[in-house]
Amino acid sequence: SNIMDNSGIHWVLLFTFIVYAALEISQNKGFKGFWKTAVRFAAVFGACMGFFAIVKSTNAFNMYKSLPSASSVKEVRLSGEYFYNANKFTGNQYVLDTNAAVSDILNEHKTLLNSYNIHTGKELKIVYVMKNGQEVIRNYSVNDKEDDVIKSFSNTAKNLPDFDFGDLGIIDEPDLTNYTFELINNGKPRKFIREEKLPELAELLRNDIKNNYSLSGYDNYYGRLMITEKNQKHDFDNDYYVCPSYTATIKFLENPENYTIEEIRNDVDKYIISYGSENVSVRVYVSTEDTNPAAKELLSYIKPKEEVEDYDPSRDVRFTSIYTHISYTVAPEHRERAKELLLEIFLDKH
Repeated sequence: SNIMDNSGIHWVLLFTFIVYAALEISQNKGFKGFWKTAVRFAAVFGACMGFFAIVKSTNAFNMYKSLPSASSVKEVRLSGEYFYNANKFTGNQYVLDTNAAVSDILNEHKTLLNSYNIHTGKELKIVYVMKNGQEVIRNYSVNDKEDDVIKSFSNTAKNLPDFDFGDLGIIDEPDLTNYTFELINNGKPRKFIREEKLPELAELLRNDIKNNYSLSGYDNYYGRLMITEKNQKHDFDNDYYVCPSYTATIKFLENPENYTIEEIRNDVDKYIISYGSENVSVRVYVSTEDTNPAAKELLSYIKPKEEVEDYDPSRDVRFTSIYTHISYTVAPEHRERAKELLLEIFLDKH
């Protein structure tokens, strides 16, 4: 949105005048001198609108183009659409605190302002932490035409020598042989990446994440790479969504030679089972191949939630299939037993 917007100002004006006039009439006990009230209101309003027009025409006296000096900045914090957590599609904050990096960011920021129509938004946030403890904050939003400006700034920042891109999770690990990489692709048969191909996939995915990530890709992603630790005892959650813009990664995933040739059992499923509120809950991962008696009994109670008339997600145990995304619960007669089993499995895993 623009810094200022005068839409609806006439309604504010009318309401203000009515209130102001009512107070004057009440104080004067009638309409005597009412014209003076109208003149005073018009004068005050005219002065305010004139000031408003000046502020708007100068973009708040170019406040958003005012930047601190490099010598007064302790560190710079960057966040927004192009600074992200590659697994969860949520924003991360990246910090640059060397003198050289601060100067480089300020120079790039000046270039950004010279080629950018001022907006405020969430696509890019730059926070200058001053040496006196204060902060100078700038937020920018873009339309399609200006997106390249923000992306260029972000990519330049990420290429600075002192820039720490952050942890990209499992694909940053030097040894991937302790993990299985499985492609979940819109209901298609599940496929596992060959172990010897994992380093190549990790490198392609790493490059695509750093250079071709788009938050909008979450809505129509190509597929999801689900990573499981072999012989795991604890729950593990480290998935990567493959955006349509990850062309190199997608090319790899579309090559049948990169997958194991063993038969994939699609009758096997894995569930996220939870109970409780969003803030306080018990949650475990259970597979249909689990040999734990509690897990086998709990899965035997599964029932489509549509078949339970009084299903209440805040009260009942919830099952969500990782592979099909279908949700389930348990029949009323098994509710209490399901909670006991879920707690037993949770305590066993932790």
